[in-house]
Amino acid sequence: MYTDPDGSGISEPVPPRIVVGVDGSPTSLGALEWAVREARLRGATLELVHVSFFRQTALDLETFADQKEREQAILDAAVAKASAMAPDVNVTGRLCDPPTAKALVDLSKEADLLVVGSRGFGPFKELTLGSVSQDCARHAQCPVVIIGPATSDKTLVAGHA
Repeated sequence: MYTDPDGSGISEPVPPRIVVGVDGSPTSLGALEWAVREARLRGATLELVHVSFFRQTALDLETFADQKEREQAILDAAVAKASAMAPDVNVTGRLCDPPTAKALVDLSKEADLLVVGSRGFGPFKELTLGSVSQDCARHAQCPVVIIGPATSDKTLVAGHA
């Protein structure tokens, strides 16, 4: 991808951007590890995204502040892990508002790759794919990689035409 920041007609290369969803679950940590390795191979920027589990309106302010602190800690731990794994990769973190699938699909519009775990902390753990990973595979604007549980060697790749 190239951009022309000053309108001079001279384009500058923009590094690829990989977005990875993190929620602290084992499969999201597997997705993070896979995305870090891929970012190194591609020379890509890695954007870690944690989507809030709750909307502010659903909780009182004190509970909301405590929840936001816990969610920021999940994101901070993921950023620290990615940075330690690949100090040469530009790693950023972002907190987003729910719903999770919509936030990730929206971010996929400007990404070269979206990486998610096959299922996180949602209520339907018995499904092969969680609702978020299914929605991302169906609606993302870039290729999607879905990482399965650590006990499995399976990685699902949803291409995009």
